[in-house]
Amino acid sequence: MPFGCKHSPIFFTQALTILLTEIRKRTEIRIINYSDDLLLLHQDKNWLFYQIQHLINTLEHFGWTIALNKCQLIPKQEIDFLGWTWNMIEMNIFMTKDRRHQLIDQVKQFFKNTQRHKIIKIKETAALIGRFNFLRTQFRKASLYIMLIDLAETRAIKTQGWTGMMVSPLEALKELYWWIKKIAENKKQQIQNPIPQAIVVTDASPQGWSAILELDSEEVLVAHGAWLSYQIHWTSNRKELQAIHLGIIAFARVCKELQITNLLIRSDNSTAVFDLRRLRATDTLAPAVKDIYLTCQHLNIKIITQHVPGKINIIADALSSLCRSGDYHLHPSYLDQIKILKNIQPTLDLFSSSTTKLLLRYMSANIRDQQAQWIDAFSNTWTNEILLVHPPIQILSRVISYLNNEATLAIVIAPW
Repeated sequence: MPFGCKHSPIFFTQALTILLTEIRKRTEIRIINYSDDLLLLHQDKNWLFYQIQHLINTLEHFGWTIALNKCQLIPKQEIDFLGWTWNMIEMNIFMTKDRRHQLIDQVKQFFKNTQRHKIIKIKETAALIGRFNFLRTQFRKASLYIMLIDLAETRAIKTQGWTGMMVSPLEALKELYWWIKKIAENKKQQIQNPIPQAIVVTDASPQGWSAILELDSEEVLVAHGAWLSYQIHWTSNRKELQAIHLGIIAFARVCKELQITNLLIRSDNSTAVFDLRRLRATDTLAPAVKDIYLTCQHLNIKIITQHVPGKINIIADALSSLCRSGDYHLHPSYLDQIKILKNIQPTLDLFSSSTTKLLLRYMSANIRDQQAQWIDAFSNTWTNEILLVHPPIQILSRVISYLNNEATLAIVIAPW
């Protein structure tokens, strides 16, 4: 890359981008470029080899000089690019040996300076943080382990200026030790997102939270609750993250029994989704993001996040507000009248809870209800039961369709 003025990299990138855009239109290969480094991808090895030669000739024709001694011109399925070794067979990446050794030496030196309370340049700390951020490609949780160092740097800049000096706090030693350990392990990171085995849809309201687990078998489990006194005054973003955390914990037993290790988390809060996706957040939200990550790590669960518009997130939104409206049920005296009028004695109360049940035997949608005989009404058959059904309005049509396929008698409580 040519140097000489501070704008040289910008001009270089702009000029190269124009040419690569035209080349992409005329070839079937995929070109990934970072500054003056190019990575070419294609399914056919022979065709890729031919296109490499064609690309070199095109670049040279327009005046570009190719450093052939630094190039790998023979197509391979494992290649070094930008300090990473890319394995296209196993679809993973890991640091090259040279980069790994160099980084370990740099972090160990910073570790010693921190232990000795040595005064260092703020720019040295910023450079190390930049290297850590670059490693997020391999270590997704990288941002969770630079918070103390980053906070110390930010405070130093406010008082000393960008060219000033600082002392790294001893609290940062724990983060530095984590980095030394992870860089030394150099564990391979998959570059493909895992395929979700189940979906968790969450929502938070000013009064409570809710989570819905959607399984591949089309079964649906529900968990919801009210905020504790100290949680009521949290911000909406903080509550949304807590709703996700509580949802994962609520369904942990089910995930373990069904051997679910990959979850898709859907939320209508874009901040929560974005923070979890990059595992990075503001100072006030970072602890919540870290708690979710540590919980998933303990449960051996990988999560993928997806934002859904609030108007689509209807059921979770309604459940999170249940604590505001209160649990409700048919008055027992009216049920007695129905039983006499229709000469029917229901044996099982569906869509109920320990506080709203009208019969001794009941089914709950809340997996934490220990008194319920079953969880999830749609996952069982009730051929030998006479049902009392008072479903949420949002799933009324599904309930009617379900009962039409069941050879059973039921009392359905519904608005009219």
